[in-house]
Amino acid sequence: MVVGTEVALAVRWLVAVLGLGALALPLAAAVFRDGEGRGAGLAIPLALAAVGLGGFWVGRLSFGRLSVAVALLALCCGSALALRRGVEIDSRRYAEVAAVFAAAFAFLLAVRAVDPGIVPWGGEKYLDYGLLTRLSKAGTLPPEDPWFAGEPVRYYYGGHLLAASLARLTATPPHYAYTLALAGIYATLVSAAYGLAGAIAASRGVARLPAALLGAVLVGFASNLATPVRTLAWLLPGGRAVLEAVGVPMERAGGETVAAGPDAFGYWDASRLIPGTINEFPLFAFLNGDLHAHMLATPFLLLAVGICLAYWETPAAERRRRRLLAFLALPPVAGWLAVVNAWDLPTALGLAWLTLALAPAPPRTLLPERLARPYRNRLENAPDGAAELGRPLLAAVLVAVVGAGALVAVAPFLPTLSGGAERSLALVADRSPLPAFLLVHGAFLAVAYRYLAARVPVPAGARTAGLAAVLVAAAWAAGLLPVLVVAPLLVLGWLAARRGGFESLLFVAGAGIVATVELVYLADPAGPGRLNTVFKSYVHVWLLWALAAGIALAWLLERTGSTGGVDEKPRADARRTYDGLAAIGIVLLVCSLSIYGGLALLAHAENADGLGLDARAELQETEPDVAAAVGWLADREPGARIVEAPTPPEYTYGTASDGEPPPSRAVSGASTFSGLPTLAGWTHAADYHGEDAYRERVADAETVFEGSDAERATVLENYGIDYVYVGPNERAWYDLTVEDDDSLSVAAEFGAVRIYEVEGS
Repeated sequence: MVVGTEVALAVRWLVAVLGLGALALPLAAAVFRDGEGRGAGLAIPLALAAVGLGGFWVGRLSFGRLSVAVALLALCCGSALALRRGVEIDSRRYAEVAAVFAAAFAFLLAVRAVDPGIVPWGGEKYLDYGLLTRLSKAGTLPPEDPWFAGEPVRYYYGGHLLAASLARLTATPPHYAYTLALAGIYATLVSAAYGLAGAIAASRGVARLPAALLGAVLVGFASNLATPVRTLAWLLPGGRAVLEAVGVPMERAGGETVAAGPDAFGYWDASRLIPGTINEFPLFAFLNGDLHAHMLATPFLLLAVGICLAYWETPAAERRRRRLLAFLALPPVAGWLAVVNAWDLPTALGLAWLTLALAPAPPRTLLPERLARPYRNRLENAPDGAAELGRPLLAAVLVAVVGAGALVAVAPFLPTLSGGAERSLALVADRSPLPAFLLVHGAFLAVAYRYLAARVPVPAGARTAGLAAVLVAAAWAAGLLPVLVVAPLLVLGWLAARRGGFESLLFVAGAGIVATVELVYLADPAGPGRLNTVFKSYVHVWLLWALAAGIALAWLLERTGSTGGVDEKPRADARRTYDGLAAIGIVLLVCSLSIYGGLALLAHAENADGLGLDARAELQETEPDVAAAVGWLADREPGARIVEAPTPPEYTYGTASDGEPPPSRAVSGASTFSGLPTLAGWTHAADYHGEDAYRERVADAETVFEGSDAERATVLENYGIDYVYVGPNERAWYDLTVEDDDSLSVAAEFGAVRIYEVEGS
């Protein structure tokens, strides 16, 4: 059961994050001056970005209380300066956003309290927890790699850095901070979506509250169409056969789905639809419980969207403010996104490019007058359409400046981006089958086309019909059916955005990402083919399209309440009938996208045999000796290093492909749970540091466990090892000679686990 201490920690974490948001409220009001609520909806992610980025820089000297204190001081100074300049804050709107945050925080805590323990299977929780525990012990940055002792982490760790900073601020142990950070990021995402969707809607004359609520639900609770379509196949006689005939997948690898009935539902089914890819959405990821980089970055991507919106809403005459937003406010946020999850940096820069190219104020107004004047003169003598073509071209040049500023803002992180395994762009060979593609994106595509068709006037649409036809024909000829689906959306969205619709820009951005990953991908060791590219980029698509769809649905609902000036009774009656059906359709769509959440939460709750927030719960219950041993190691000095058995490739995710578990499921568990770096640990360290270097260390670890005393002493001295961990895996995988080494003394023993201390360490 959740005990009083855990409740107190949760309340403390909640108060701390909401307090940080309140502290950042004046600064947010200065950045988002013209928006509805004056930035109240984005005050929390702004505050967290400031704490994270401040900790990132000060942590080079000292990471911990000092870095948190300096970050808080900088945040206070920024807000004080904003207040001195006379900004007006909207405390009522922040109270509303805080209530949404608290509700989302409590919701996810309740979800995770059912099953708080981290496990090596079903995701990358060991990676996430290992980074968090290591950062909780780090005195300076970058942190030492938990699975490659003596070398810095070569992975984007900004989100874990933020979680560790909040843990220091609230005096929360890492095993509770894991769950609380997960709930806090989810709540930040949902409340930011609520505030941002409401602000965009208000700028477009759409009712704020419905748009805000729809945006929050679509971002934080909705799923794709897989579960509702499969449920329909189960409900309708012959429905499954019809859908299978057109290529809609009804089964998952190795079993049935909800198409066979509710009892066959599995919450993983909706995230593995397009072959060779991962198609996650936020609810799946947070329910699964990975404190992983691609989800830790989500609130900060919305913060970047908010800055783009602030630029969009700033009048053309206010050049100085738009320059500050584009070249001072956006670069550090984009840079911070790179530290949290490097995949978000290109998306942030893409959003900046679209914003500069499509905003009401032309991008040339950002140039100094001596550069803008000749540019403007050339446009005046240029053919019709040259100015419109020049917008995206000049925007690309300006975004290069934004990108350079982003890299400068996080310059110490650049070696991490460039290090590790080789990566290159490659052409997609196995493209998405259209039925599976529509299960993933179909709901948002339907909303986007319905909305944009109503927003773009017929004459404007007619002028671009030829271009759209060319794009569709080219996609069809090349066998790119998904690109065929999104190509017209790019054209319609671009036109609608040029007429002043920022939400249309979000539709264009998402469509651009979808089209891109149907053509090229980043070849890297993280997954075969484009698995990792689609995995990371589809999260961005979901956020952008969910926000835009929330606003579009609110606008469409408003239109159903008006007869549009129709006076003749038959026509008015027909319009009312159409509007009623449209409203029912919108409600049914939102409800159908919530079926997954209902089934997933019911299945999740059925597995509950207790409640808690401790990330060590699973290990403590199933392997108490191992849990006690790694707990003892966690209490050692932060600079200590260990040797344990490196993770064999077949056990990277805890269980071999044949279903056979290792003797102890805690593979590389000593380093993961203690935060003490091991000689060679989790298999993915090979991806980050190079295969040859990792294999050399695997051989050295084998020498420690099976070699002669002299060979062992050399390895232990070379790597500065303090403790040798011998548990169930080490006993099963090695012919141990280490236990006969007289130079090692038993430091601790817990059942089948024995920990040796290196003499003179």
